[in-house]
Amino acid sequence: MLKSLFRRNGAAKGLVTAAAKLKYNLLATSVLAGFVSLAPGSQVAAQAAPPSNTQPDQPSTADLLRLISGLQTSVDQLRAENRELKAEVERVEANAGPAIATLSPPPAPPPAPSAQKDGLPEPGLPAVSALNFKIDGSGGVIDNAGGAAADASIAIPLSHSYGLQLDSRASFTTDNVYGGGAAQWFWRDPSKGLVGVYGSYSFDQDFTSAPAGGASRMFTVAHAGVEGQLYLGRVSLEGVAGWENSVAGNRAFDIVDVAFYPTDDLRLTLGQRYTGGFDKGAAGVEYQVVRGANYGFSIFAQGEYGEQNERALMVGGRIYLGGGDKSLIRRNREDDPPNYLSEDQFLLQHQHDQAALNGHVGPTGATGVTGATGARGASGASGATGATGARGATGASGVTGATGSTGVTGATGATGSQGVTGATGASGANGFTGATGSQGVTGPTGATGATGASGFTGATGSQGVTGPTGATGALGATGANGFTGATGSQGVTGSTGANGFTGATGSQGVTGPTGATGPIGATGPTGVTGAPGVTGPTGATGADGFTGATGSQGATGPTGATGPMGPTGVTGASGASGATGVTGAAG
Repeated sequence: MLKSLFRRNGAAKGLVTAAAKLKYNLLATSVLAGFVSLAPGSQVAAQAAPPSNTQPDQPSTADLLRLISGLQTSVDQLRAENRELKAEVERVEANAGPAIATLSPPPAPPPAPSAQKDGLPEPGLPAVSALNFKIDGSGGVIDNAGGAAADASIAIPLSHSYGLQLDSRASFTTDNVYGGGAAQWFWRDPSKGLVGVYGSYSFDQDFTSAPAGGASRMFTVAHAGVEGQLYLGRVSLEGVAGWENSVAGNRAFDIVDVAFYPTDDLRLTLGQRYTGGFDKGAAGVEYQVVRGANYGFSIFAQGEYGEQNERALMVGGRIYLGGGDKSLIRRNREDDPPNYLSEDQFLLQHQHDQAALNGHVGPTGATGVTGATGARGASGASGATGATGARGATGASGVTGATGSTGVTGATGATGSQGVTGATGASGANGFTGATGSQGVTGPTGATGATGASGFTGATGSQGVTGPTGATGALGATGANGFTGATGSQGVTGSTGANGFTGATGSQGVTGPTGATGPIGATGPTGVTGAPGVTGPTGATGADGFTGATGSQGATGPTGATGPMGPTGVTGASGASGATGVTGAAG
């Protein structure tokens, strides 16, 4: 499309140049034709002049008449050319008109979103326009204590639609010191709204050192939840809600505000809070008094009042850094969401004050003296008579009389020879060696050293030299000089003929095209990459695994066969039976 436009523009320029050249030629021929048209009068004057002696080098009247006749023919030709040139000029100008119209520059594009300075944010802007900071300083009254506070926030663009804000607050009152931090991760379209998650943790500590468990102990509060904002023209609905943990227990909480911008730099808010188990109303105002290329400064006031006479009023100033030159409404919707940590401090200060009203918990009392031993109780009643015992066992029988002596035992027969001992059985095969224990777990590899910093990028090469301007077109040839008038005949000296008009200067040649721009200089070499970080030490080798258990002993080989039994020895003769003993007397 651009090439076509350039070709049309070039054609239009050529037509305009041709029209100008034709106009110059038309002017020159008109002047010359007007001059030559006087020639017939000159011819009549020459014929009426009396004859006189002429110089040998002067032209005769016949010569003059021939010259005038030739000039008249030239005039007729020039007039005809005049008419053709006029028609050509009209045609060229008619054709050049539309082409010249295309030479007008295209309409300027709308300003980029970043160039916008006032009004509501436009669609399509990023969640966070650029890395930016917000710093507050304020003072006032929280419940019954005067105090001062400082807040700081940094908003970081994570991608086109997502951002992260980190908040902090430090404060002190006449009897407490406070500190806290928060994080907000969110999606946002500055023309529509915001959705994200929120978390914070804060503490509040008395300056005094009362016993543990008393009113001076440290109080803490933690919040976790979701946040959202909806943009409706100059009205913003803002809030965060979720779960709260504090000395008052675990419960839900919410912080809600309705913000209205009467002008781009004035913000008015009304809201409601439910924290620590109590409801509060809130109101605030902020006005941006100074704004610049990359900063802004505003003044603000914030007040709250709720159940149990919980109240706060803080007034201060706020500095915005980064994000460009912006109105207050655009800073709030394009850069940083609200910092809610002041709500944590108001809650903890109130809990401290309530604990002080209830007083300290006293120490545990000493253990009381052991009471005297009670008197001995009366003897119990006699038990019932036991049952009759079982009948005793029958007495043992009397001793049996002694047995008579045993007769002499006959001699023992000879012992048979011992049988041959069987061969020892073969040893059982050795049991299998137990499996080797698994190798101990290898220790963790040491952390890799940090990557060295990237080398600086080489400087961009200087721009190439601009090519020379094209040579200017040659100057047009100068028109021919007009004819010198004829010298009058000698005698009565005729008047000297009028000098002919100098021919019109030829039109200036067309300016040659501008020479092509020289090539851009080569980009400088990329800086040397930093050396890789040192590799961390290798972790220690894990301990050797345990040795496997020894294999069980192989089974015992079978016992060899028993040798044959030797022959039985001859049984000795039986001895004579002893006499029967006398029977003992009966018991």
